[in-house]
Amino acid sequence: MIQVLHRACDILELLASQIDREFRLGEIARELAISPSTCANIIKTLVGRGYVTKVHPHKSYTLGPMVFQLPHRRNYRLSLVQRARPHLEALATQTGETAVLTIQEQDRFYIIDEVRSDRLPPIPFDPLYIRDVMSKATTRVLLAHLPEDDRDRLLTPEQRQAWNHSCAAISGQAVHRHLDRSSAGFAAPVWQGPAVVASLGLYLPLGRLRQTDEKKLSETVSQAAQAISHM
Repeated sequence: MIQVLHRACDILELLASQIDREFRLGEIARELAISPSTCANIIKTLVGRGYVTKVHPHKSYTLGPMVFQLPHRRNYRLSLVQRARPHLEALATQTGETAVLTIQEQDRFYIIDEVRSDRLPPIPFDPLYIRDVMSKATTRVLLAHLPEDDRDRLLTPEQRQAWNHSCAAISGQAVHRHLDRSSAGFAAPVWQGPAVVASLGLYLPLGRLRQTDEKKLSETVSQAAQAISHM
């Protein structure tokens, strides 16, 4: 039973990894190393519950409407999203870049809201969760504010060794700047009393970074994060 649940989650995550693409049954089974018959039975159940949609006449599958309805049905983090949304919109409008709100839940980091820039090239984000926790400024900020034992559980031994040197510095920054292969991220902690409950981030392509006043951008992100925080 537990294995079936894991496989159902794997199927949903695969469909979400390329949200505009239609996946055939055989592709899903091969990608996840599931037997075609087992895969078909799980997908049939997910289709029946509305979490997966069967696309006719292609006989392929995409995420279903229930996946997108769940966040609207839950009060979980709703007040945080409602409080943050106007500031994400203002931040994206003011800078012309993509603003996101990221949280940690158990061992994963999720983007729970975002306002995307219309400018090209776009900044790609996983619609479910951030897989490489060291790759984004927002997750690095959240990691830096975790207790050491919790942080160590989320990192590989190699990551721990590299990370512990910079953790204290990041947790002391009002805004953390991090570059990956294609984008620059600026992130600030969102506080609820003495605890960091989220990270506000602004992302832009590396090609536009040289044209940007980084100091002004950092101040804008910091001010927005402070406005969202409840101290």
